[in-house]
Amino acid sequence: MRSAALLSLLFLASACPAPGTPAPTPAPTPVATETPPETPNAIATLNGFADRVCACQDEPCRKAIDDELTQYGEANKAELEALDPASIQSIGQRYESCRMVGGGNGGDLIAEFGALTDEMCACKDKACAEATNARFDAWMNANADAKGSDDQKEKAKKIADRYTQCLMTAMAGIELPGMGAKCGANDACAAGLECVKYYGIAGKRGGEFTSCEKKCGKGRGTCGDGEKCTVIADGPGQVCRKK
Repeated sequence: MRSAALLSLLFLASACPAPGTPAPTPAPTPVATETPPETPNAIATLNGFADRVCACQDEPCRKAIDDELTQYGEANKAELEALDPASIQSIGQRYESCRMVGGGNGGDLIAEFGALTDEMCACKDKACAEATNARFDAWMNANADAKGSDDQKEKAKKIADRYTQCLMTAMAGIELPGMGAKCGANDACAAGLECVKYYGIAGKRGGEFTSCEKKCGKGRGTCGDGEKCTVIADGPGQVCRKK
């Protein structure tokens, strides 16, 4: 089962009225005798909860943040209802990913999470993204009590960042960078490619470059049909390119 904190978070996102639904008549606003303190940005606050749960080393820490997040959601319902549901969902995915592997069977789950992320990154439209995300939700529910090491938790966080980027990209109908193209946000690349980072001929003085690649060569994999393995000096190295 999902944590109470995430359920609360997603409930708030789904509580927004459907388009065309008349808004309820607001209650009279009492006159304040002094200016209330400025409310912190809600998205930044929610991201802060996700960062903290990703940094937890034990279950009591995660449980405490669950409770704190639930209380925050109840106390700030109106503000959260005004947020973009997709933004809340993406934060919720990262929160639950860290919570799931943070607390033994993490190795297999990391591989499964990576496979689901590859599926999401292969999506080109909203319908595909929603179908893949539904499978992701079912997988999360089935593995709510999973445990993992600190190293696995860090790997899950990086995968979660990529999953979120691919989810948002597919929902917007944007195509991810292809072979040889500069990596997208959070090192996002099209399915089957990885973000390779390197320095050019000027070394570190010229800054770091990135590109979406399929590595090849001895012990590194093979290229697909219509591709050949080539060496790009002062670049990503031995990678596949179209013939």
